[in-house]
Amino acid sequence: MMNQGKIIQADTAKAVYTRPASGFVASFMGNYNLLTAEQARQLLGLKICGKLAIRPESIYIREPGRDYGPAMTPAVPARIAGHQLLGNVIRYHVQAAGCLLTVDRLNRGADALLAIGSSLELVFNSTELKEVA
Repeated sequence: MMNQGKIIQADTAKAVYTRPASGFVASFMGNYNLLTAEQARQLLGLKICGKLAIRPESIYIREPGRDYGPAMTPAVPARIAGHQLLGNVIRYHVQAAGCLLTVDRLNRGADALLAIGSSLELVFNSTELKEVA
């Protein structure tokens, strides 16, 4: 990956996508949620120096009774601000702890669409959170 004629990350496509070296790489590679250090603290209690990059598919809308495993963060209350139907994916725009997040969820049919304004809880896969410069 180059920026203004300089190599800023050289790796496999998978590694560049899942472990971006900077905010520039994360924003170039897709719809990453890029949070400031303050937003990361407010949302997840993380103390970081740079930015936090979170892929939309690494955020889960918590389903009652489902075991997400030990890598998941505690639930964070949120509210749906908007959504887009993208074929097999529903892209939600969600407000949580003062942050506007993009959350991708598999589209399982018309009854799967959550209404704008709905309250929900989010959980994050902590192994897929990436601090970037």
